[in-house]
Amino acid sequence: MAPIKKQQGGVSQGGRSTTLKAALSGAAVAAGAIAVLGVGAKQFIVSSDPGTRMLSGDGSLLATVSGLFRSSAAREALEDLSQPAHWVRYLPVSTHPTSKNEEPVPQPVKPLGAGPHVYTHVHHVDPRDLAYIPPGTKSRKFSEAFVPHDGAGRQAGNVTIPAAEQTHFQVYDRKRGDSLLGGKPRITLLAKSPNTSYHFAHEAPVWLPGSDSIYWCSNAGAGGSDLHRNNVVYKFRHSLSKTAVRASRGQASYKEDIEEVPIDSPEVQMTNGGTNYGPNLLLFANQGRGPSMPGGLTLVTTPEGGKKPRVKTLVNNVRSKHFNAPNDVVVHPTTGQIFFTDALYAQLQHFKDKADLPTMLWAFDPPSGRLAPLETNGVDMPNGLCFDPEGKKLYVTDTAAVFGARYAARADVAHRVIYVFDVVTEEDGDVTRHFLANRRVFAHVDTGIADGIKTDDAGNVYAGTGDGIDVWSSKGTHLVKIFLPWGGAPNFVLAGKGRIVALSDVRIWLIEMDEEVRDPGLAQRPAKAMRVAFDD
Repeated sequence: MAPIKKQQGGVSQGGRSTTLKAALSGAAVAAGAIAVLGVGAKQFIVSSDPGTRMLSGDGSLLATVSGLFRSSAAREALEDLSQPAHWVRYLPVSTHPTSKNEEPVPQPVKPLGAGPHVYTHVHHVDPRDLAYIPPGTKSRKFSEAFVPHDGAGRQAGNVTIPAAEQTHFQVYDRKRGDSLLGGKPRITLLAKSPNTSYHFAHEAPVWLPGSDSIYWCSNAGAGGSDLHRNNVVYKFRHSLSKTAVRASRGQASYKEDIEEVPIDSPEVQMTNGGTNYGPNLLLFANQGRGPSMPGGLTLVTTPEGGKKPRVKTLVNNVRSKHFNAPNDVVVHPTTGQIFFTDALYAQLQHFKDKADLPTMLWAFDPPSGRLAPLETNGVDMPNGLCFDPEGKKLYVTDTAAVFGARYAARADVAHRVIYVFDVVTEEDGDVTRHFLANRRVFAHVDTGIADGIKTDDAGNVYAGTGDGIDVWSSKGTHLVKIFLPWGGAPNFVLAGKGRIVALSDVRIWLIEMDEEVRDPGLAQRPAKAMRVAFDD
């Protein structure tokens, strides 16, 4: 495709010039409206406001009268045009020039890619091809997605190819990566918010195997919540299996498939982390809100059968000091103690004051009520965490690179890595103590930060990042990237039989891999004898 060039009074493609006024003649394009415009044999998507924007029909290039650029706005426009529900909001126009001297004549066109959104492309990457970029190549930015070259001679980096705009799989270790993906991997869009500014799917995903239910929460601070409004816990109205079938047929929708979980409690405020506590309970890490609603750990019953959820608080203070903002939570597989991170995002999002505590990790033992600090030297902003299947290693994501606007200048150099610790367990009388030792860097993140983190039952490590979900072996070899260009995956959950449900703020994805890929049995943690009874 010939490049689109900036030109006074209009745009040109392949040397042919046409003004926007002429190109859109016959169509009443309102401010902010979108239309499909054909110039020659090519199709472009055009937005009239703000300014003039054009992007190629495959979504790979966006132009304005001020020059060329690529942005999420381009991807949003292209994807929205492929949604039948949204198509009526736009003005479809296609033009076909009859001669060099005649203006194009508008003709109706069909929606682009209407129907279910299912992606199956697998891109095998040879790491040797990533070691060199030619002189003159600009450095990729902190938040720019990384797409390796596509085998057509294009350089490595965030190149302008269709793959940069579409979900797909990248395999970095052919043998182990292909084994994880299985023979027919695919990515399906389960739901999309009707309001792209509302981040309804951000954190705390939990899968309950017994009912095949998925729970999650909206962004605390960017999901319509603030100092005066709590965020929201959601669930799929149907089982995950049924929702997946509906999505594959193009029947799933935000309105029909998602419902709010009615948790009305001052104990559950600004939920951010979630995991199983036995087969039927939700264990949430709540950041708290305002000066008098402290954050902490709560158990919540599910609304199955129409019952109103009940809440039991496990811990919400350190000797009467509020936590800063509990962020994520996991249960140790053998001792049943609860590990959680305490970060500063409530303060950075302005719905809580700073507490007199450092950012750190904690271990809480519900039966005894004992709370113990854990060694976190070198971890600036502890965020996501998970154990290996045996509970001998703890993986922690450090998200200091996302540290608020006042630290924006340091984002490119601040930590955005995954650390791994050895978990040391000691008995002191009838008290079990955990310690963290031997901190080392497990992985560096390609794009943005690593937020949510999980392991499968084989010990492979999965992390949600700025451009999807990355998978490493237990020893740190990069195996696979599940590329999600529209928002990455702040968090996700393994949901049995090779399924992963990925939260992407305004979208929820279902990734289907080899059926042998399974979670490490989170719904069996802690063992029944170690659980605290809900009604105690």
